[in-house]
Amino acid sequence: MLLISIISIIIYIVAGVMIYYNLYNYDKSSKIKLMIIGFIITFIATVIICFISANGISASANYVSIARNTSILIFAPINAIISLPYICNVLNKYKDRRINETQLKRKILIFSIILILIFIFEMAYIKDFEMGLISSAIND
Repeated sequence: MLLISIISIIIYIVAGVMIYYNLYNYDKSSKIKLMIIGFIITFIATVIICFISANGISASANYVSIARNTSILIFAPINAIISLPYICNVLNKYKDRRINETQLKRKILIFSIILILIFIFEMAYIKDFEMGLISSAIND
């Protein structure tokens, strides 16, 4: 679990750097606020996805809990790296007045729909991932 935690932290750092540089028109405190808010939102979304995907897995509660925590540690920063840099780039374009409010809303809406589709596929993938973790733990 330590290795998974270290990998998760590294991915969060990469996501943070990407977000920081995609918000080049914002001051440092705004960048940090947006980064923290984005990380919290993607973490909550990932936790919800992992809890939904763990439904129906028949194994010891301890194994399911470990598999769910591992999934959260891996997929939360990956979801952050997929979604937050793009959203921050769009916000930056809006602040630069390169896009208007209507274009901003349309881009966010389209990206939200794409994210929902990704999350649906991710639920199935996470369930398979968790079941693989549990079966390998049981067989060892």
